[in-house]
Amino acid sequence: MNQTLDTDAHILIVDDEEHFLNSLFLNLRSMGIRNVTRCYDSRKVISLVKQKTFSLVLLDILMPGIGGDELLPQILQECPGIQVIMVTASAETELAQSCLKNGAFDYLVKPYRTYQLMNSIQNALRLE
Repeated sequence: MNQTLDTDAHILIVDDEEHFLNSLFLNLRSMGIRNVTRCYDSRKVISLVKQKTFSLVLLDILMPGIGGDELLPQILQECPGIQVIMVTASAETELAQSCLKNGAFDYLVKPYRTYQLMNSIQNALRLE
């Protein structure tokens, strides 16, 4: 696979599952992405996007506190032009369509393959 990622991109990953979040962090680092911020608590996301400039957000949907589907419009309002990829274990078509309709760039269902993640990130960063 001859795909390259923007290794200078700053990516925020949000998931309440610590194991998945750490695994995704290591996966992104292995792809050469050096600027990765992890967030376990969805209630802290808006303050993070206000403090730092992110190129992309990988956002879980089903989380305690504030769900990703509720955070999506808030993130897009706070940071117009930011790309958001929804990542979830839920394969509900309605939920995916709703997120895409509300501005998400893409929707990945866990477990996904590394190449799917890489393709989605690469495509999203092209639009940045």
